[in-house]
Amino acid sequence: MEQAGRLIDRWFRRIDGQLYIGDVPIQNLAGAYGTPLFVYDRATAEKKWEQLRGTLPARFSISYSVKANPNPAILRIFLEKGSGLEIASAGEFHQALAAGCPPQKILFAGPGKTETELEYVLAEDVGEIHAESLREIDRINLISQRLGRRARVAVRINPGTDAEGGAMRMGGKPAPFGIDEEQLEEAVGRILSYPSLEFRGIHLFTGTQILDSTVLLRQYAKGIELAHRAATASGRPLNRIDFGGGLGVPYFAHEKELDIASVKQDLRKLVEVVDGNPEFQGTEFLVEPGRFLIAESGIYVVTSLYSIGCTGPECRTAPGRGRRSHRRVPIGSICAIRESTWFPKSSRPAGGPGEWRGTFLNSAPRRSVRHLA
Repeated sequence: MEQAGRLIDRWFRRIDGQLYIGDVPIQNLAGAYGTPLFVYDRATAEKKWEQLRGTLPARFSISYSVKANPNPAILRIFLEKGSGLEIASAGEFHQALAAGCPPQKILFAGPGKTETELEYVLAEDVGEIHAESLREIDRINLISQRLGRRARVAVRINPGTDAEGGAMRMGGKPAPFGIDEEQLEEAVGRILSYPSLEFRGIHLFTGTQILDSTVLLRQYAKGIELAHRAATASGRPLNRIDFGGGLGVPYFAHEKELDIASVKQDLRKLVEVVDGNPEFQGTEFLVEPGRFLIAESGIYVVTSLYSIGCTGPECRTAPGRGRRSHRRVPIGSICAIRESTWFPKSSRPAGGPGEWRGTFLNSAPRRSVRHLA
């Protein structure tokens, strides 16, 4: 509760004990749309974007990680700022296109990509596919040949333990994410051997929810080291180095915010060294944050039913428990989201194709592309 209070004081307003989202009292939203309700403040999301954009050197681009919240209204906030989008499923690709994102600005990363998903994104000319294994490189090549496409492919690298960090470790050994760094040259060589594939660069992601700037910069330095090896193996500068996401936000009272000032200072030093190296001439640097941009923009509104007996702080019960999906309702600069559901093709009203109507598309089972139409 202490952390929630700090979050409200920083990004929202309380007037006479009433919580406001933008200029709208929360009771008005609850009365109009019912509870439970997710409400997102566009102004807060934009402030988080500007904070990150001001931290990164000009060489860096940003792609919002759609898995953090794939609601089209939220995607459009970042698209309007010039962001690309990073996806991890066909459903997220569908959401990105629905939000108006050109397919060339979409990156498809993540393990377990199905053949149907790869066919779908390649047919739509997705910007890049980040291969998670040598076998996936082979699969992308076969599908590209069948479709008559030339796929733009980067290699996601699982670095050694010297680059670990964050609340959830995504790299180090063993890990389901990426190709072990010992196989980097082999992976680059395999992509180069296929005429249907274009080698674009590398993707590094070793952890998420990072609140320590020294850990974050250590990972970026590791990314530069691996990019040097990849550029040497390919015989030319890389098109892009994707440093992944990882930027965290504090959830608990003992956690402190990521020191953005330190990140900014250290990144400028890193870029100054790289700028003079011909190996990185024309190479784009990319980060793909999700929760850092959107987590603090939203609140979950419930109706308190009554107090229940418990020791310590007062405990209250409220409806809205269990796994649910939600639907947004735009309110000026506000994006409110209310409960919704998945309508299977066989039971959807009006007999149309199946459609996932909700924010948390990624929590639904993967479904065939025709069910996402």
